[in-house]
Amino acid sequence: MALDPDTHDTTPIADKTEYIYDWYENSRMTELTTLIDEVHHGGGRVASVGCGDGYFEEKYLSDRFDEVIGVEIVEDRVREVRERGIEAIHSGVPPMPFADNSLNAVVSLSAIEHFPDERGYIEEVIRCLKPGGHFFLNFPIEVGIGGFIRFLGKNIIHPEKKDTPNSWKRFTDYTWEELLKKTTRDKHGTNHRYYNYKFVIQDLDELFSEFVIRPWPVRFLGSLNIAFFARASL
Repeated sequence: MALDPDTHDTTPIADKTEYIYDWYENSRMTELTTLIDEVHHGGGRVASVGCGDGYFEEKYLSDRFDEVIGVEIVEDRVREVRERGIEAIHSGVPPMPFADNSLNAVVSLSAIEHFPDERGYIEEVIRCLKPGGHFFLNFPIEVGIGGFIRFLGKNIIHPEKKDTPNSWKRFTDYTWEELLKKTTRDKHGTNHRYYNYKFVIQDLDELFSEFVIRPWPVRFLGSLNIAFFARASL
């Protein structure tokens, strides 16, 4: 999910860190479109699932695809997407609101970690993609050093943000469980709670014929980052 920072960022930001927030928003969108541009050279039909207010779709996808369709569960955001001139469907996933083999690409920017049935969603993406289609996405690193960096970033840049309660306890408890290999997939939940990126990596590697993954923002640091960006192709 991407929101226009000029209209949606109402959360207090610590002094002198707003530039970090702006870099984060723009950098992740650029990283995802880099993965797109490596294999897609224009035209086709793309669905952006968890599209937020349509900012990313309007600014980054509309000039890369002939048809862009946003899918968003929040009704007010669906209206905003349509106001930008982007087609939008009010729906949760799975299932995907598309016919079999009807899409050239599916995009999920900062969205898959919010879906309760992650595996079911990936299977629906495959059903809707045409042969040779691509799935572009990113997902957070919530454990270990990468998770600690994310925790610091959230609490320094947005010290008054309340949408991730008990974030320190969540980080320490989950990291400890992950180190002990006790975290099972059924502990997954929305809003990043108990999100383990290893499951989605296994799914993408198993279900697609080609799978590319890139740590972000500093690629050579591997899992000592805050997120992974990926492209999976049929």
